[in-house]
Amino acid sequence: MSGGSMTASHNAEAASHARERSLAHPRPRALLLGIALVVALTFLLPYVNLSLNKYDWAFRPLALGPLFLLCALIWPVNSILRRARPASALTRSELLLVYAMMAISAAISGEGLFVYAMVNAVQPQFFAAPGNRWAEVVLPHVPTWLLIDQPNAINWFYEGAPPGMPLPWREWVSPISSWTLFAFSAYLGLFCLAALVRRDWIESQRLAFPLAAVPLEVAGDAVPSDRSRIFRNPMLWLGFSLPVIKSLLQMANAFSPAVPYRSLYWPLRPLFGNALPWSSIADTTVYIGFETIGILALVPAEVSLSLWGFFLLNRLQLLAFAALGFGEEGLGASVFSPRAFVRYQTAGGCLMLAVLVLWYSRGAIAGAFHSLLGGRAVRDPLGPISPRAAALGLLLAATSTIFWAHHAGMDIWVFGSLMTVFVALSLVVGRLVAAGGIFAPALGMGPVDMLLGLRGATRYSGSSLTMMMYIESTLMQEWKVNFFHFAINDLKIAHSARLPGRLVGVGLLLSVVLMLAIVPWTIIRAAYSHGALSFNTWQFQDRQTYALNALVTDLHSPSGAIPSLPWGLLCGAAVMFLLSWLHSSFLWWGISPLGFAMSDTYFMNARIWTNALIAWILVVSIRRFGGLPLYRKVRPGFLGMVLGHFVILGLRSLIDPLLGLHMQLSSWA
Repeated sequence: MSGGSMTASHNAEAASHARERSLAHPRPRALLLGIALVVALTFLLPYVNLSLNKYDWAFRPLALGPLFLLCALIWPVNSILRRARPASALTRSELLLVYAMMAISAAISGEGLFVYAMVNAVQPQFFAAPGNRWAEVVLPHVPTWLLIDQPNAINWFYEGAPPGMPLPWREWVSPISSWTLFAFSAYLGLFCLAALVRRDWIESQRLAFPLAAVPLEVAGDAVPSDRSRIFRNPMLWLGFSLPVIKSLLQMANAFSPAVPYRSLYWPLRPLFGNALPWSSIADTTVYIGFETIGILALVPAEVSLSLWGFFLLNRLQLLAFAALGFGEEGLGASVFSPRAFVRYQTAGGCLMLAVLVLWYSRGAIAGAFHSLLGGRAVRDPLGPISPRAAALGLLLAATSTIFWAHHAGMDIWVFGSLMTVFVALSLVVGRLVAAGGIFAPALGMGPVDMLLGLRGATRYSGSSLTMMMYIESTLMQEWKVNFFHFAINDLKIAHSARLPGRLVGVGLLLSVVLMLAIVPWTIIRAAYSHGALSFNTWQFQDRQTYALNALVTDLHSPSGAIPSLPWGLLCGAAVMFLLSWLHSSFLWWGISPLGFAMSDTYFMNARIWTNALIAWILVVSIRRFGGLPLYRKVRPGFLGMVLGHFVILGLRSLIDPLLGLHMQLSSWA
């Protein structure tokens, strides 16, 4: 080893020891409390989300359930402990470890995995009819170990079990254990990928992580309580009051319609009308949400500008196509669809962004695999696992999922293509959350649409087509509960709290295992107790109906490749590369490329762009006239908007049923 290499190695070792001395050390009770609350969430979340039909407790990167319970631990639990037994009060590091354990496990409770896995096991049989042809076209290609074949188990899932009848637990062992094995392997791979890029994203690239800032600032003091510095700031309570007042007015209006209340949501179709070219953008909507404004005011102004700016460019592009005579109806639409081509562009931008994200972190990834081959790697005390273990975990996850897919009848090359696109898009969603603060991330195209569009359904076997749909609908379709962005956000929280990496890794692993082991059985009990037909119809019927009907078409009358898709992907990739180059090369180019990746999605239109515009105007105006000092004074108000929204929704999810109110509560109410 050369002298320079030895010096670099010694410096790295010294830096590692210095980081280890700076660690906070939560007491073992924090791990036990985290386990207890995760177990509680395994029962609470299905009850709230399914039985009470309160949809938003777990289905966001900044999930209502974990944040609400964190606030409850500070107010009133820690406040009481601090007064009665100060030594027993939970410290900042303990609270954040507990929060991280709850956050990474929350989405697995419902839409992230098991709800759709269970629906896939029974819906094709329960709703099979001669008109939809599911029984004869789809079911022969589905492995029997992913299906329920006992008639009562199928019917009672949707209709509810008769009183006194035992629940068919045994029938569910095979599909639940099979999906659990696949999901754990996929989650392991995504977690290892997050562990590999963690330090580079946090320390080298210095991404903002605005969603992680919320729990970090709420638990900002050494012993957080009602006396904490953040809770004594009047700006926080001013921001807190806005969503609370709005929600209380909604409650009052439900009891007495004379109380004025209006949802801050305005479709613009009446303004644009039904005549071309304006009808091409008539689906544009305006929505004002205090929580979204608060979050987007915590991100750099170049990001919020990117979100609303690229959305408006998307609308302008559609308008220009319509003005030139390219519409969505008639013979021409079958040759060239402007809306589809714009969607292909954003998909190409996403794929290029994934390539660039990997390129930016190539050193960390290459170093991990080099250590796997015998190279020296310095342990980072803040890392949940070593680089060597992360590289090994990626290989193990790939091997186990390939074996599972092969056993399910998929061609290996098809499964490899599917997972490659999925991992690439997971990186993009993680980037949107980490750098953009997007707490409702979405993408315009999924992996299956890309693969079928590029090659055509005729190139795939029936088993491969069927399992592509089953895997995507179970694990890959709801990007807002993608495991990667939960993992990278948690690792940022642990890094900022200076939590020992190995302890964090153990805590997060226990949380995921507990959720995978308990949640499916709580959902099964809820379904057979109430009947899934009484639950959210989009989750338990409508979405899979659409997917199954599309699969029947692909199997019975497979289509060829889409000629315009490669051109749209290449165009979008070129735009993303240009935007990223401008952003990294010129200080005067103050526009992030992130907005382009989401510019054609439902959530950008219906929920994000208006709030990004408002947040950008507020932040730019504050910094223009008061500079950074004024922004720092106002910033707690933006945080208060977020906290107020989540606290009042958490309370209402529990109180409304007692008051006889059965309104759907969501981030958009």
